[in-house]
This record gives sequence, structure tokens and C-alpha cells, in this order.
Amino acid sequence: MAKIQRVYLQASDTELALGAFITVTPEIMHYLGNVLRLKTGDPVIVFDGKGGGDFCAVIHLVEKKRMILQIQAQGKTHAPLEKVTLAFALLKKNPTEYVIQKATELGAGVLQPIVTEYTCARELAPDRARAIAIEAAEQCGLTAIPELKAPISFVEYQKAAQGLILFCDEGGGGAPALSHCLSAKQSGKNINGVLIGPEGGFSAAERSALQENPVFLPSDLGKRILRAETAAVVALAIRASVF
Repeated sequence: MAKIQRVYLQASDTELALGAFITVTPEIMHYLGNVLRLKTGDPVIVFDGKGGGDFCAVIHLVEKKRMILQIQAQGKTHAPLEKVTLAFALLKKNPTEYVIQKATELGAGVLQPIVTEYTCARELAPDRARAIAIEAAEQCGLTAIPELKAPISFVEYQKAAQGLILFCDEGGGGAPALSHCLSAKQSGKNINGVLIGPEGGFSAAERSALQENPVFLPSDLGKRILRAETAAVVALAIRASVF
């Protein structure tokens, strides 16, 4: 039996509910009709990114410039996104897209790109980034899309940081292992963020600022030197295994 396609429907005037008729966007109409070759009566699983779960729908009507779906049943519900922000220094195009994809799969609730002294990029294409997050959510059964914030400077991020943030320090310096740092959960501390540096690492001034700020908890990802995009995945995976 062929796998039923799962599609994210952006917010519209019509809420997803049993019996509702949903007119899809031209982009989704093109994808379902022209790319997947679906037609009237074919099933589709839809979600709206609000965390309300999946809905089972069928293609009710296909016209030249319009496609309408009808919601027929409530589908699966899924675990909500984690209440954790991944702050990561902007990387080159492909590594940055990899971080967005994998952070979405691992359930990060907020993605905050930052510009540090050694970042090799300064901008992020928001539409492309959101499309990557949506595709990852569609494929992994998520029913919410992480909030993708605009890039900010390291200084702005460091000043606005709150709670307790795991600062993955590639410089070592005797920082405890990340898994050990997560034991802070037992003392009631709110670990609500993970910070990953750029390909060239944090500058000496940036590392000093982080070490002097009590919001940031230095942590070590192990003996091996990891690529920045790999470090982001490892840190989120370790956190997910504990929380």
C-alpha cells in the first residue's frame, strides 16, 4: 500500500476540523496535482503547524486553478516541540540548512541564528529556511513548525539570553561533559537553550563573555573535534535523551 502524503497547510481562514473544506495554496495544488499526480478522491494527511495533530483528508475538488480538500477524520497526535532554543552561528549555505533540518527533526522549538566574529555568513534566506523546516516536519510526523528567528549579533544574543543555556565550548578548558551538565535539571534549573559556535569557533573575547555570564553553562561534547553542524545535532540529541 502506497504511503499517504503528509502536507503542511499554512494558516488560513478555515480551521482544520472534521467536515471542513480547505482550499489549498497554488503551491500545494501544484505539488499534489502535478508532482504527485493525485486526483479527486485520493487521500492526504494534513496538519497546520499549531500542534493539534494530523487530519485525514481527501481531495474533494480539482479545477484548473483551485483544489479543495475535505477533512474526514482526526489522525494521530504527536509530541509537542521541545521548549528549547537552538542558537547557532550561521554557517555556509548547506551546513546551515542541515542544522535547520535536523534541529526540526529533533523537536527544537525555536531556532536563533547568530552572527559571531568568525561566522562565514551574515544572512539567512527566511523563505528557504522555513521551507526546509516544513519539509522536515512533514517527513518526521511533527505537527508544529519551529519558530525561525532572524539572525542577530552575538552581542545582542548574549545580552538578551535568559534561563540556563548550554554553551558547547570547543575550547575545552575542563568544561564538564554535556550529559553531566544536564544533571542541573535535577536541581530545578531551567535548561532552555543550546548554543553552538561557528566553524572557526568562538573568539577569545566571545568565549570570555560567555564564561563570565552566569546564564551560560560551559559543556564539553567529547574528545573529538566536531564540525559545527554535527555539534548542533549531537547537543540536541543528548538533551532529548535526558528530557
